[in-house]
Amino acid sequence: GVLSANGDRYNYKQLRLTSGPLNASGSIAVGSDSALSGRINAELGSKGLVVARGSLNVAGAVRDPVLRP
Repeated sequence: GVLSANGDRYNYKQLRLTSGPLNASGSIAVGSDSALSGRINAELGSKGLVVARGSLNVAGAVRDPVLRP
């Protein structure tokens, strides 16, 4: 992915995770107060067959992240 910093705010964009049957992409911002915001799109399956797909909102804090559909 790509990291950019502006003062005390960090933006992680074009994130990509691949681990076995899990593929995920998205972006996350970390505010000056360690608050998280962003969105993750995830797929579970193989290249020929996707078993599950979903989008998750990222919230909470760095020490206590929360993922919500």
